Amino acid sequence: MFISEYYISFELRLPWSYLGNRPFLRLYFFFGQTYMYMKDWNKAREVFENIIWMNPTDNQGARWELIKVYFELKKFESITKLCELYKDEFSALMSVNCILALLKLKRYKKAERLIKDVVKHHAITLEYILEGKADELDFEPEYFIPFGRSEGYFYFRDFYEYWDQDSIKFLKKFEGI
Repeated sequence: MFISEYYISFELRLPWSYLGNRPFLRLYFFFGQTYMYMKDWNKAREVFENIIWMNPTDNQGARWELIKVYFELKKFESITKLCELYKDEFSALMSVNCILALLKLKRYKKAERLIKDVVKHHAITLEYILEGKADELDFEPEYFIPFGRSEGYFYFRDFYEYWDQDSIKFLKKFEGI
């Protein structure tokens, strides 16, 4: 048995569906999170982009970590491309951040086309952004429930810092629809 049989190339696909790939993908994911913790955004970007390339279904949620990395690096165009790659996902992490990236790129017309679905699915998340005060959320979820208060809370906690006053002003135009 040669060591080269165990060499992992980032030219190979490593789908999560194959159980033998999961230990490596988990470890590599935590490696990317370690870079995030150290605020080494470029190395974290490389890890999460590799994970998505190796396992396009991204069962681990590397795309969500990658969005945070892209915001830190101000790579808003990369966020919109990631949104296109996962256009069928309706989580707040994807859909609300897609709108925010479009606003940062000053693509207001496209953001307006997407906002109605986001309001329909993520009204609580948008309400938290508009209120803008974490201490007033008075809620610490024990688990994650999609489209509910916990998703709004986690989104607010992890992404509110990227919302500037102009982006919040854009949201206010759609309050109540």
